[in-house]
Amino acid sequence: MSYVIALTALFGALCVLNIMLTVGVLRRLREIEERTAYSGLDLTPGPLDVMLAVGEQVGEFTTVTTEGEHLSDAFLSDGHTVVGIFAHGCGKCDERLPEFVSFVRAHGISRERVLALMVGTPEQVEAKRALAEPVSTVVIEELDGPVSLALAARVYPALAVIGPDKVVRATGSLIRHVSSLVDA
Repeated sequence: MSYVIALTALFGALCVLNIMLTVGVLRRLREIEERTAYSGLDLTPGPLDVMLAVGEQVGEFTTVTTEGEHLSDAFLSDGHTVVGIFAHGCGKCDERLPEFVSFVRAHGISRERVLALMVGTPEQVEAKRALAEPVSTVVIEELDGPVSLALAARVYPALAVIGPDKVVRATGSLIRHVSSLVDA
């Protein structure tokens, strides 16, 4: 009988140890994911495949801006347009949006040449909207909305420069992936 009690206690201790190790591994994986997921970390020679590739044409879309104005893909036809896509619940988006706003301000890009797409509900992205609105035309839409689909957004944040022919000129998740085209 004492063997059964000893084995049961040993089994219980091993189960507790297993749970502690599993929780530790999951916590570590979550930390790694937060540091690298959708971060634009250069694990490959070029920018991440965040949306349409360079040379691809933006699809057609119609939507409404946060100011109630109708917006279509014709918006992209007036010149080079800087596009930023930022999602609710995306830590890297929270980091990149202020960089995006500073970049637009530093380069003196007209508000009419900058499109900021916020993915989420208006309540979820209110802070992002307030930050982006002074320097950009802002659109808020749910996941897989018309603008996201037209740009084939896959990863957030996604940044791009789109030419007047609606062809993507530069894309990536970091400012440096698109800044060289704007600087030129």
